Amino acid sequence: MSGWAGAAGGLLTGVALVLGGCSGQIGDTGSRPGDDPGEVLPFEPFEAAMQRLTIAQYRNSVQDILGPNLDVPTDLEPDTALNGFVSIGASRTTISPVGVEKYEDAAYHVAAQALAPERRGDLVPCEPAATVDSVCAEEFVRAMGLRFFRRPLTDAEATRYVGVADGAAATLGDFHAGLEFALAGFLQSPHFLFRVELGTPGEDDVRWYSDWEMASRLSYVLWNTAPDAELLDAAARGDLTTEAGLHEQVERMLASDRSRDAVRNFFRELLVLDHVLDVEKNAAVFPNFDDAFRRAAEEETLKVLEDHIFERDADYRELFTSHSTFVNDALAAHYGLDGEFGPELQPVTLPEDGGRRGLLGHASLLSIYAHDEHTSAAQRGRFVRQVILCGSIPAPPPDVSTTFPPSDAPTLRDRVEQHLMNDGCSSCHSMMDPIGLGLENFDAVGAWRDTENDATIDPAGIVDGVDFADASDLGRVIADHPNVGACITRSLYRYTSGHTESRYQEEEIQELIEMFASDGYRVRGLLQNIVTSPGFRQAAGEEE
Repeated sequence: MSGWAGAAGGLLTGVALVLGGCSGQIGDTGSRPGDDPGEVLPFEPFEAAMQRLTIAQYRNSVQDILGPNLDVPTDLEPDTALNGFVSIGASRTTISPVGVEKYEDAAYHVAAQALAPERRGDLVPCEPAATVDSVCAEEFVRAMGLRFFRRPLTDAEATRYVGVADGAAATLGDFHAGLEFALAGFLQSPHFLFRVELGTPGEDDVRWYSDWEMASRLSYVLWNTAPDAELLDAAARGDLTTEAGLHEQVERMLASDRSRDAVRNFFRELLVLDHVLDVEKNAAVFPNFDDAFRRAAEEETLKVLEDHIFERDADYRELFTSHSTFVNDALAAHYGLDGEFGPELQPVTLPEDGGRRGLLGHASLLSIYAHDEHTSAAQRGRFVRQVILCGSIPAPPPDVSTTFPPSDAPTLRDRVEQHLMNDGCSSCHSMMDPIGLGLENFDAVGAWRDTENDATIDPAGIVDGVDFADASDLGRVIADHPNVGACITRSLYRYTSGHTESRYQEEEIQELIEMFASDGYRVRGLLQNIVTSPGFRQAAGEEE
């Protein structure tokens, strides 16, 4: 590494200092010693915590700031999901020494591309008067600093980065080579790699996020990328700490196609949809379950969600009862549909009298929550119970076997019923299996079947005292379940905050649940209510 590469790379060494000065340390849980875990307390916001950019956010930010056609490395510090979401993991994790090296390599790779002769005109706002031109370098540094740090640079920061640019330019005899080292420094800075959102002290022992911090919070939640120029301009005017200004920007951002990508990302994490791309299946039994089919199955679910939330602005609960979906030729054949659809997904209405409807009839989810060759009532039931209804299922006792004993029973229902006769199993499996058995007409990759081992499948079941006849009826029962709206509210609250709630946030969550219901269970409205709520705009103050 050259001397100037070391100087720019050294800008990342401040990670430990930045983390050490954070009032809400990475790893805060929101709980306090002596709290009653069952008590709902008056609302208090989460403590401030610094979130590391996810790999997707890093890539999106770099391309939005420097250019969409840049090759951005993604072999970086791995994302870590906690409690179901990468955003929560990002609030608890820092960067390892190996990760520091990866970000450094990525920084120089990106900076060299961005300031190549054919691209630099889009980024450098001035023509240098000499090899070392501090005035022109400062224009570039302040413009880039605003975008990468998501706030204006301090004079001391600007002086430091200009010094890197000038020194490298003098040594290398090239003004733009000097800017390249300064740009690499921005790309490695903790102020870029982490969302440094600490808030400023206000009344009632809370810290209010500043306009610049709100711009960052809004952009990474609603767009999964860095703030655009209009959002930064709103922050500079002080609009984002006013009710009118905040709502204006939120409405603008939700009207943008970028918000679709962010909502897709939320549901991709919530449903663990990426797993359909690598879930193991027996190729001899399911030869058509290839990479192209896997990608189509994932995209079907994402397009249904996007269409339902943005095009239709419809009731969230209808996702479990709707006959509308998207298929291509492969999915149509898998679903037993007639007609030609081509390789791209097309909108289609499933037969009203068919057994498949709603998200629970999607090949993606049915494949993810199954074994390589056989179905699993426990996996599918656990998914519905925990992810869709936010129910809790205790872990099995340590001395209880979780595998079925040998059995000649022809159907999974028969085998499950034998398993449930074991008292050590029934307490947990009774919360999962009766739900999962309702999906038994779908095999391990989501294709319809009427029989298993030549025996007729009985898909009837029960969810919390409500009977259903089959998979289609199960969708209706889930849509009508009192927990379904509350659960998506709670999940989105966790995702947007990067925290798992405690008793101190329960009051606000209940208010958001009520607002969601009164607004017709519209996810866009729910998202708008969350990002304009006190919990999104405030952090807990320092304890005495």
